[in-house]
Amino acid sequence: MPSAHEARESEWRRGGMCLAAAIIGYAAGFGFFMFSANLFIEPMRNEFGWTVSEATFLPISSVVLAVCFPISGKLVDIFGPRLLASLGLAGFALCYLLLASIPLSVPVLRAIAVLFGICCALAGAVPFGRSVASWFEKNVGLALGLAGSGSTLGGVIGLPFSSMLIAQFGWRSAYLGMAGVALLVGLPAILLFLRTRKHSGETAPGRDDETPLEERASLPLSDERYWLLAAALAFCCVPIGIYLNHVQPILSGSGFDLASATALGSFFALATFGGRILAGFLLDRLVPRLVAAGCMALAALGAFLIMQWAGPAFPVFAIALILIGLAYGAEADFAAFFTLRYFGLARFSMVFGTLAMVIAFAVAFGGFIAAKSADTFGNYDLATSLAPAGFAVAALLILGLALFERPDRLQVREAPKISSH
Repeated sequence: MPSAHEARESEWRRGGMCLAAAIIGYAAGFGFFMFSANLFIEPMRNEFGWTVSEATFLPISSVVLAVCFPISGKLVDIFGPRLLASLGLAGFALCYLLLASIPLSVPVLRAIAVLFGICCALAGAVPFGRSVASWFEKNVGLALGLAGSGSTLGGVIGLPFSSMLIAQFGWRSAYLGMAGVALLVGLPAILLFLRTRKHSGETAPGRDDETPLEERASLPLSDERYWLLAAALAFCCVPIGIYLNHVQPILSGSGFDLASATALGSFFALATFGGRILAGFLLDRLVPRLVAAGCMALAALGAFLIMQWAGPAFPVFAIALILIGLAYGAEADFAAFFTLRYFGLARFSMVFGTLAMVIAFAVAFGGFIAAKSADTFGNYDLATSLAPAGFAVAALLILGLALFERPDRLQVREAPKISSH
C-alpha cells in the first residue's frame, strides 16, 4: 500500500497536465474576458457616442452565464469537458473577431454579450472543475483551487495586456490580440492536455463510472445538505457582490483618494487569488466545514470593520478587504469541494452547475442592492451594514451541515484503473 505522501505525489504526476491545461484555458478565455471587458467602455463610447449603459455589456454576459450554468453541467455529462471547453474558447475568439471587424450598434453589441455569456459557461468552472476533480482525491481541494485561480490569473495578465493594446493600437486591435490569446494559447492547451480520468470499461467520454445519465442529471432535492449549501453560498455571495461591484466608490465614500482606493482594490484582488489556493490547501487537511465557516466568519469581521470605521484608515481597510477577498476567492472552491464530497463525481457537473448559478445570481443581486442603496440614500451605508450579517449567516449554515453529515453519506472513491481521452 502506498503511503499518503506517495498517493498525493502520484496524483500530481497523473493529473498535473490536466490541471495546467485547466488553468491556462480558464485564464485565456473566462479570465481575460471578465476582467478586461470594462476597459473597452470608454473607447467605444468615444467612437460611437454611446452612453455608459449602452457601452456596458458585462452584466448581460453575467446573467446569461448564470442561466447557462446548469445547462453546461448537463452537457458536460453528455459530451465531456474537453469538447465544451474547446467550443467555449473558439467562441471567445469568434466574439472578439466580430467586435474587431463588424459595424457595431447597441443591439449587435448586446447580442455578442449573450454569446460571451454562453462561452463563459462552456469554458468555465463546470467543465474545468469536472475534469480536474476526476484526477484528484487526496489533493482535490487544492487542485480545484488552483484550477479556479486561472480566472483571476487571466485578470492579472489580461488587464495590462489589453490596456497596452488599447493604448498603442486602438480597441479593435486589442480585441484581435485577445482573440489570438484564446486561439493560440487557450485552445491548444485544452485540446492537447485537458483529459478526464475514467474507470476501465467506460464507453462514454468524460464519465468515471457506470452511473446512468438520467441519475447524473438529477439534483439531490431531497438532501438537506444540498439546500443548506445553496443557502450558505447565497448569503455569502450577496455581500461579496456588494464589494466586488462597488469597492472603489465605497472606498471613495469613506474618504480615500483615488490612489489609496486603487491600492486597496489591489489588496482585494490579490486576496481573491490567494483565497482560492489557500482554501483548497486547507480543505484537504482540516475539517472542511470548519474551514469554510471560518473563512466566512473572517469575512464577516472584515465587513464589520468597514461598517464601523468612520475615517479613511488604510491599514484597517486593507485588512478588512483582504478578509473579504479571501472569501470571494474561496466560495467557488467550497461549492466544488462539498459537491464532490457529498454527491460524488457522477453528479458533480449538474450539482455544481446549479450551485454556480446560485453564486452568480447572488453576486449580481449584491451589486444591485449596493447600487440601489447609493441611488436612494446617496451612500453605501445600508449595503455595507448588511454585509456582515450575510457572511455570518453563511458561516452558521455551513456549520449546520454537521447535523446531516454521517460517514455513510460521504462519497468515497476507490482508486480506479487509469485511462484517458
